[in-house]
Amino acid sequence: MDTTLRSIPAVEIRRAMAWLMVAIALLVWPAFGNPTAYLVLVLALIATPFTASGRGIAWLLTQSWIRLWLISFVMIAVAFTLNAQDAADYGHILDFIVLPLAIPIALLALLLGPKFNALRLAQFCLASAIVAGIVALYVTFVLHAYRASGYELSPIQFADLAVIVGFMALGGFFVGDGKRNWYLLAGPLFGVMAAMLAGTRGALLVAAVLGAVFIVFFVLRHRSSTRKKFMMLGALVAIAAAVLAIGDVTGSTRFFDALTVLGNLASGKEVDSSSAYRLEMLASGWRAFLDAPIYGHGWAKQLASALPYMSEMGREGYELEKWGYIHNEALSFAVGGGGLGLIAYMIWMIAPFIGLRSVPNDTQADARAYFVFTLVGGLVVAGLTEVLFMSELSKTLMIVLVSVILLACRDASPIAKPSASMRAA
Repeated sequence: MDTTLRSIPAVEIRRAMAWLMVAIALLVWPAFGNPTAYLVLVLALIATPFTASGRGIAWLLTQSWIRLWLISFVMIAVAFTLNAQDAADYGHILDFIVLPLAIPIALLALLLGPKFNALRLAQFCLASAIVAGIVALYVTFVLHAYRASGYELSPIQFADLAVIVGFMALGGFFVGDGKRNWYLLAGPLFGVMAAMLAGTRGALLVAAVLGAVFIVFFVLRHRSSTRKKFMMLGALVAIAAAVLAIGDVTGSTRFFDALTVLGNLASGKEVDSSSAYRLEMLASGWRAFLDAPIYGHGWAKQLASALPYMSEMGREGYELEKWGYIHNEALSFAVGGGGLGLIAYMIWMIAPFIGLRSVPNDTQADARAYFVFTLVGGLVVAGLTEVLFMSELSKTLMIVLVSVILLACRDASPIAKPSASMRAA
């Protein structure tokens, strides 16, 4: 066995570790949930002595998106240091250690090799959505859970991530002519089905926005005839009809309650208690932010700082629902880290778009742009009603996917002869 291992080129072993990182990140999370993030981070750290090189690290540090993520981490660390009241508060800086760990993750992404491209990433995302759908079916109809979710992962986060990876699968349509990639339409079907079984209303909004993003990209950027574009619109309508049918058969109607909530808000009618609590928290969170607008109240104290501004009904509702956080990503960073935290979050989200500008225009440019708009857009929209970055999984999955999109989904390696530089190290 030792002889066999010695016969395998070192670069192939490193490449296998890179593929393993992508496989774990996208295929394991639906069942294993939040601990999947730790598997990915441990793998990246273990691989670092074998993947790190002065050339690779130096090149990564020239990339604007990596620099922006490091700046974002520093701003969060400064805010949490200034608002710390005890030793435990400093520990929350480590909640965002994935930002500097983007470097070992990116080093692995650089090694994915020529066989990994935008179509391969789309196929991984398709498989991820299918696994999420299967897990949701199992949890709902075998374990008889009220709402589908993964291990140590809330139904809301499970649903939002399933929808995002499902729509990311459609990025394969922008590789080549995409004529043989119609099977990728199963991605949003399985992703939305998983969200429906999770009973998460906010995921419907995510699906609607990401559906619109895909339609815009397909109409404006896909190289196909008008007839094919109308066929795609018809296919999307069919998927929507299939989702409605599945919802009717399974009795998963809570997912579609989002339409009722939006209608009531638009018409000024009364909304349900869950939505009312969240709306009141938005106003209360804003007032809490104004109390500490520079460096905030602390990541662990954001809810406690906002609750005094809520009505008695709102406080009782939050206690009844056992909610421990503010249901809005940007506001959560603002209350927890003040203006520093809010700007850090904005930089974090903007960095992938800046990164797109640094990649040479090639045959995968449209796919890269679609991936970034879908991933970041999905996280931002999901963050309107949830705090995904309370979960290690959401943060890690974003870092991995952006690294793969910007470093592996391109026609030529960003570093000349990366394998040689790795061997030199």
